[in-house]
Amino acid sequence: KKHVMRRVRIIHTLAPFISGEALFLFLLAASFIGIARDVALVHVFANTPNALNAVAFEQFWLIAFEHTKFVVQILTVTALMSLIFLVHTTGRFVASTFRTASA
Repeated sequence: KKHVMRRVRIIHTLAPFISGEALFLFLLAASFIGIARDVALVHVFANTPNALNAVAFEQFWLIAFEHTKFVVQILTVTALMSLIFLVHTTGRFVASTFRTASA
């Protein structure tokens, strides 16, 4: 019985860290670390054109993406997908919070 209860306590303690959100947060952080190891992000952001010039801004990012290593491209796509998932999940959580608060 003690052995079973120990397992239950371990699973209960680790459950928040094994969620989908935790996985995508880890993927986002790992992707940024991987990108930062290969790319001088300070220089990239220093050379970024003004976002108000939408055409130049879009071309800059497309060309920068195209001229990076394949690994950085994969990490960039992983980071974007993780970020989209986390924003979507956060939005659903906030919306459900407001729904239950107003009811």
